[in-house]
Amino acid sequence: SSPKLVMGLLVGWLMGALCMYLLMVFWLGQRLHDDHAESHAADVPTIPQEKYDGWQTLHVFYGKQDGLKIPTQQKWFSQVHQDEIVVDLIQRVNHNSKDHSQNYYFIDLAANDAKEFSNTLALEQHGWEGLCIEPNPTYWYDLSHRKCTVVGALVGGDTVERVEVKFRGVYGGMLGKMDVKLANRKREPPAPTQERYTAPLGDVLQQFHVPNTVHYLS
Repeated sequence: SSPKLVMGLLVGWLMGALCMYLLMVFWLGQRLHDDHAESHAADVPTIPQEKYDGWQTLHVFYGKQDGLKIPTQQKWFSQVHQDEIVVDLIQRVNHNSKDHSQNYYFIDLAANDAKEFSNTLALEQHGWEGLCIEPNPTYWYDLSHRKCTVVGALVGGDTVERVEVKFRGVYGGMLGKMDVKLANRKREPPAPTQERYTAPLGDVLQQFHVPNTVHYLS
């Protein structure tokens, strides 16, 4: 029994030594790999990331919810019945569809007044959600009564550009692109020239988590 005991101890010692050897090899290999990765990272030039600081949260206290003073008998607000047509089309689609759980989303680009000639207020009253984009701060108070997410941005192309604007009511806009003759004919009050930055539409959609499907763009 003594030779068997000695043999067992010897086998156990060899197995332990082998495990320690394998652990040391693994530790050294991992250390060399980490050192190489750090050295390689130090050799790769760092690309500076452009700081995106174009957004700031603005909270508007609107008081009571009845601030818009919408007549109870008024159901539609668009100038040429756009809202009524859209709601009617959606109702027809829902009538022929088995799935009635669809959530509908709109984007109101240059929302202007929250109520007068609004193409999306009636959609909200029918359960829609959406984004109301309006750069003119004159309209922000009334828009704050709406359910849509209000974005005070001047939407432009694919890049941020500094432009000159005049906020002359509904017909205001960027100089060189706004219809000055129409604004004068509609007797919109004069406004000073101001500098603004355009916000790329893609950035706006990403910033405010707009869903992939937009059912109505006004």
